Amino acid sequence: MQIKRSIITLLTAAVVVLAGSWITPAAAAGAQEQVRGHRQAFAGRACVFNAPAAADGFGHAGWAVTDAAGHWYSGATEVKDNEHKPDVSWRRGPEDVMAMLQHFRTKRPATPYTRFRCRDVANPDPGNAVNKFSELAKQDYNLVTNNCLTRSMTTIKAYSDDAVTGLPGPGVGDGPNGYFEARLWQAGWENIVPL
Repeated sequence: MQIKRSIITLLTAAVVVLAGSWITPAAAAGAQEQVRGHRQAFAGRACVFNAPAAADGFGHAGWAVTDAAGHWYSGATEVKDNEHKPDVSWRRGPEDVMAMLQHFRTKRPATPYTRFRCRDVANPDPGNAVNKFSELAKQDYNLVTNNCLTRSMTTIKAYSDDAVTGLPGPGVGDGPNGYFEARLWQAGWENIVPL
């Protein structure tokens, strides 16, 4: 047991470089475990990522879901800062959890994603989520009705109705930050985790 503690202490003290960012192995493992959650008890996992400084402090949202093999699919509709016009919708996956997290860490240098929260879900359908997001990305962007938050939450709903239980439709009086902070919390999503 003493050897195990020493190894853990050494690993915690070590520093690794991930895409130019310095993070400790313990921090990387902690974020990885938060995203993985309690998979043995549930069939899937959905996460919402938040860039709180984006859109003049109104916020920005992205999404990620997992399949039965533990691979992740993620995406977002990005906008050019201060223009509120869509730049590009992107989708990634399947990929491992560390690649997915690193992509969110580095995707928006000016107004980065800095946090996320997740929820275990029943009856997930990652293919349905990916198809729904692809469909939404082809539609015209609308700041109120078809934006980063509405697309993220519609994609997560397509993944599993269980993920949106207790949530009002996005855009009901909330921007991405308000929805991420208050609405997800009220609906039983897990605590906010720093990215």
